[in-house]
This record gives sequence, structure tokens and C-alpha cells, in this order.
Amino acid sequence: MVDRISTALALIDDRLDELHASMTEEPIDVVTKRYRAWKSATRAALADIVVESALTRFDLAGGDVDRGDGRRPTPPVFLDGAASRAVLMALKKELQADPVAWLRLPPGEPISAHGLDLRTIVDLLERRLPRAFRGRPEEERDVQNGFETLLAGADIAYERESDSIVYSSRTYVPDFTFPGLQAALELKLLNRADKEEEVIAEIHDEILAYRTRYARIVFGVYDLGFIREPDRFSRTFDGPDGVLVTVIRH
Repeated sequence: MVDRISTALALIDDRLDELHASMTEEPIDVVTKRYRAWKSATRAALADIVVESALTRFDLAGGDVDRGDGRRPTPPVFLDGAASRAVLMALKKELQADPVAWLRLPPGEPISAHGLDLRTIVDLLERRLPRAFRGRPEEERDVQNGFETLLAGADIAYERESDSIVYSSRTYVPDFTFPGLQAALELKLLNRADKEEEVIAEIHDEILAYRTRYARIVFGVYDLGFIREPDRFSRTFDGPDGVLVTVIRH
């Protein structure tokens, strides 16, 4: 982890130095072309080291409209460059303060914080959740309550329905989030045969929304016997880094 932090910080410093060198007194079209190439190359480099939410912030970095005060207006490229620099400087501080929340870890490497890793939470979900119910859960709220009881019993720090994410004109609220792990967990109940496609659509939408803020997203689909091939169902979502979809059979 220490080596990965050092590599990330060195990369950001390198990109900042190159940005500074690109802001010259040459014609604006030349500087603009160079800046766009810099931003594209910087985004590609960042994609290997930081989580999606940091990339989203970098993508959106842009200067405020220069309304002028009677003096010569600042060219947009310099405003955009200043905004990109501010994002990278902030990211450096965040990586130094909490690297677990911002670094993109290789597949299979657990995210951990304060002695807790995400695998502990997934094991709790897959192995113990079915035993949390005396009968069959009837609503998703029942599944959420059952899992919350397990989290409390395991003394795991969590927050429930505490984060609102506005994405594509809708508001999404993860069932559980875990401070320090940069992780969100969503639970589904599949309690009828015609609900499978509905759940798949919901998960696809929520992946897009949650990835703007969380490095790791776990979906637990509590199945009452309607998913014929659980492994195939989970493989429907193969592809996005940091996303795990697991089927729990009652």
C-alpha cells in the first residue's frame, strides 16, 4: 500500500508540473490544443490509480465563466487549467489523509480500514444472512433489518440510508455504507418469478450512480428460489471494477 501511495502522489506531481509548463504565452489555440492533450493523458494515467468518483471530479473540472471587470478577459483554457490543478491538489491531500478511500486497488486485493476489510462484510452477507430469519422475508425492508442485526452483532461500523446521490435526474440512497472502506451495499429481495429482470435493471442503474461516489459496491440479491442459475445471474454484471453481485439462497 505504501508503494502504491507514493506512486500515485508522484504521478500527480508529474502531471501538475507538465500542466504548469504547458501554460505559456503562445497563441491561445496552441495552448488550448496542448491542454486538451494534457487532460486526456492525465485522465488515462489517473484511471489506473484512483477510484471512479475522483475521475468524475477531474472530468468535470472547468473554469468559471469570466464575466470581466473592464480588463482583458482571461482565456477559458487558463481557467480550465486552474480548475484541473485545484482538483489534483485536492486529490493529493485526500490520498495522503485516507488512501483507502481513493486508491483503486487491484482485483482480489481487499480494502481494509481499522482492521476491517470488505471480505468480512461479504462473508457475513453470504454465510449468515439466511440464518437471520425464522421464516421467509416478505419485503426488502425485512432483509435490510436482518442484515443490520448481523452488522450490529459483529460490531461493524456502518451507516444506513444516510447518503443521497443525485444522478441522471434521480436520487439514489444505498442501503448501507461503510466509513473508511469507500463501500456501499445494496440489498434486493427476489420474491416472485417475474421480478428478475426488474432487479437486473435496478442494479445496472444503481451501479452507474454509486460509482460516482464509492470505490466498491456490493449487491446482495436474496432469492426465494426464483433464480435458476445464480452464477449466471451474477455474471450478468461482470465488467465494472469494484462491483460484486452475489445471490443468497433462502
